[in-house]
Amino acid sequence: MPENFIDLRTLSFALMLVTGLMASVMYFVLRAQKTYTGTGFWVLSNLAGTLGFLCLGLRGFAPDLLTVVLGNMLAVGTTALALEGNRSFLQLKRKSVIPVTIMAGYAITLIYQTYVSVSVTNRIVTASIVSSVLTFLSYRAFTEKPGLMTNVVYRTVALTFLLFSGFMFLRMVASMTFPLFSHLYTPEWIQTVSFMIFLVFATVWTLNYVVLNSERLNEELRAKENELLERATTDFLTGVSNKRAFDEFASAEIKRSRRYNIPTCLVLLDLDHFKKVNDTFGHSVGDKVLTEIGILLKRMTRQHDLIARIGGEEFGLLLTHTDIESGHAVAEAFRREIQNLEIKHAAINLSVTSSFGVAELRESDTLESLLERADTHLYKAKDNGRNRVSSEAKSGSKKGLRLLSQA
Repeated sequence: MPENFIDLRTLSFALMLVTGLMASVMYFVLRAQKTYTGTGFWVLSNLAGTLGFLCLGLRGFAPDLLTVVLGNMLAVGTTALALEGNRSFLQLKRKSVIPVTIMAGYAITLIYQTYVSVSVTNRIVTASIVSSVLTFLSYRAFTEKPGLMTNVVYRTVALTFLLFSGFMFLRMVASMTFPLFSHLYTPEWIQTVSFMIFLVFATVWTLNYVVLNSERLNEELRAKENELLERATTDFLTGVSNKRAFDEFASAEIKRSRRYNIPTCLVLLDLDHFKKVNDTFGHSVGDKVLTEIGILLKRMTRQHDLIARIGGEEFGLLLTHTDIESGHAVAEAFRREIQNLEIKHAAINLSVTSSFGVAELRESDTLESLLERADTHLYKAKDNGRNRVSSEAKSGSKKGLRLLSQA
């Protein structure tokens, strides 16, 4: 191999400066935003690297205890601290005994290789093995959490740990294959390449940590936005959509159904004599009835059907890919299930009935006109004695029952 033209001691001090700079950058960036468990370990990891490479850079000018033992322990310890930080940040069970045991074994081996069986090559091989194992464990931490690797940010960060682990393994193999080191700064290509790659990874990992923290923050913000949206569009009592969500999503679905000529039905249901339930048993029992009805409707409908509580005891269901005969049959099945539903609250057992109005979407319909026709049929059902279905259909069909079986 050609002679090295890069002074390795200079590279060592460059590493010290880079890791120190990265630790400062990380500290101030993370101070400016919310941080999570584990970020402190990341900062300590960079600080350990800074002090470790400072000690290594003083080789030949200070005692071996400082420049060999402490320097290597700090430099290799960066991977142990990174592992602890990663597991804490990912909210995985801490397994501190593993990196602590590995580092304790490394310390004993390092002291032996420094004062008893002195060998720079063996020290480099041992440091490479330990760093490779600890970094691989960091990669495994990302794969341990189900679904995490589907996120491109987490996957990219995990792969940088895997790459560094692979590099350290190759460094170990190369050091064993070309055991020519008389001291750390022997001008061999393996050392030059290693130190330059250390510089790259010191920078990349710091960027990774900042990006990970920002991604977690973004995840929390998205979760809060989704929660607020759900609260704004969900009826808190029954768990189905509220009137606002119904108007918004039903209008969009009606436009889509008209455009693609998809048969669609609107079903309105109203609980019979519900005021009497509240007056006789109290509003807590009335709330229990509404909750049970919401559960039943969600259980019996398909995932893409829209269910909403649009009034006090009135519910609306928008059924796509459903013609009027099928819609009538679905409503009739709902009616029977509600009639047979036994509702228990404290010492009270009761049952309720319901009336239904069903209308099929026409080419000229808007949500308002469709609601008006379904509401007309709902009142027909009530006028004809309640606990029945009124629609434009001549008769129900078995197809409607098949639709329910798909729910």
